[in-house]
Amino acid sequence: MTEQIIQPADLGLPPKFEMWRPGQLEAALDALSSERRFVGHSIPTGSGKSLDYVAQALISGYRTAILTSTKGLQDQLVRDFEAIGLTDVRGRNNYICVMGSDLSCEQGHDIGCSQDRDRKTGTCPYQLAYRKACAAQIVVTNYAYWMAIHQYGDGLGKFDMLVLDEGHDAPDEVCNAVACEISTREAFQMLGSGFPDREAEFDSWKSWAQAYSGMARLELDSLVEELRTSASKSTMHELQRWRALSRKLDTLASAVGPWAVEESRHGYKFDPLWPSQYAERLLFRGIPRVLIVSATLMPKTLQLLGIEPADYDFREYPSMFQPAYSPVYFVATAKIGEKSGAEEYARWHDRIDEIAGSRLDRKGIIHTVSYDRRDKIMLASQYSEHMIGHDPKGTRDTVHFFKQTTPPAILVSPSMGTGWDFPDAECRWQIIAKIPFPDRRPVVVRMREKEDPHYGPYLAVQSLVQSTGRGRRSAKDWCENFIIDDNFRWIYHLYRSYFPAWWRRLYRRPKEVPAPLRIPV
Repeated sequence: MTEQIIQPADLGLPPKFEMWRPGQLEAALDALSSERRFVGHSIPTGSGKSLDYVAQALISGYRTAILTSTKGLQDQLVRDFEAIGLTDVRGRNNYICVMGSDLSCEQGHDIGCSQDRDRKTGTCPYQLAYRKACAAQIVVTNYAYWMAIHQYGDGLGKFDMLVLDEGHDAPDEVCNAVACEISTREAFQMLGSGFPDREAEFDSWKSWAQAYSGMARLELDSLVEELRTSASKSTMHELQRWRALSRKLDTLASAVGPWAVEESRHGYKFDPLWPSQYAERLLFRGIPRVLIVSATLMPKTLQLLGIEPADYDFREYPSMFQPAYSPVYFVATAKIGEKSGAEEYARWHDRIDEIAGSRLDRKGIIHTVSYDRRDKIMLASQYSEHMIGHDPKGTRDTVHFFKQTTPPAILVSPSMGTGWDFPDAECRWQIIAKIPFPDRRPVVVRMREKEDPHYGPYLAVQSLVQSTGRGRRSAKDWCENFIIDDNFRWIYHLYRSYFPAWWRRLYRRPKEVPAPLRIPV
């Protein structure tokens, strides 16, 4: 009834949002009516969660900060809501300094750009964006900038509501904000120090960092003064190195809770075991209302962030899309893992070709988890001429090419599981070639799994569900999904509760690969 009375235009939302999708306004009003500080909403992919939380900001009048996982999502929110005053801000490296197009605003800041220093009336592009964000009612930025500006800057002012978009990423974002690596070069050449003993406990590393953090700050201050009189590129580079090292030493010196220490190729890497010790200080920051939204949000996500059950309301919303338009098929094929042999891989390759070969009239994506398995598929497939791969640096250009090209075209990638959308004819079928278990090589992952045996399966389910949502983005859109790794049997049996209810409605288990889906126009 409410949705018939209040329409998006009544709230001042952009004209492109002519009417609510089913459940959108209900979700917004549910969140606003909650008496708890934290609200978690599991909202299916393509349901329009951004309209949900922007509507909340408009209805409530709350000054609202929206955090995204990627700059691509940030761009999308700007395109959709800039017209109603949503303001975007990012780190200094994303802006060009007025002193020259070969300098970022970060570099201009280092050499004392006068426009950067004049924070009230200067024309520095970053400062203009920052001042605009500080005055805006609705601000969008990314997790990394949000935490950095509060750790190392003056923040963006007081907020009434914080929105964590793609909230399933929030635990990793918090950990990434404090994780660091100190290289052998930094320790030996810059600090003139060796590392603690290889087997040292983390407390020894904290003491080591505390002993050298003061020295790093003095060196940093000296370089700042030097740049004021001689803005050479070598001095600028040196200042950037000392600033990075000083921040890492300060982080280690003030670390709380258990941490993982791992020897790396260049030195040592340090990771907090859990984000809960840092989430309030870096992420929530005392903001009275926090909305966490994602298609794969689970109560376990909130637990990882240190939020107690008594402090949150959690709700899963059903998908309003027809399940027949985005079926998820598990087709028993082979168990793929480190111990898989030639026979398993032969069946795996045959299954991939069986699915792809009958769907060459439409574009598809094969999710491979690793570049190694991507290469195996592209070398073995009889349809390799239609397959498109990429290296980590060429992802954006490759995705753009794939979106623009015509069938037959198959994108084979380990990194399309989240952060990318392929609506309508951009993708009509997907293959989940391997269950996306977390890489167990890092010490921190093994330590987390030892403390919490459910941690690895939880991450795998999150990634799997996200992957299956890349190809369907609206009620009229459609996309088939195929899981062909037999590890799915046990993970679905033991961890069914980690799969959102809306996703379980999509699940099918045919004995053979179904005929290609045909949806009448």
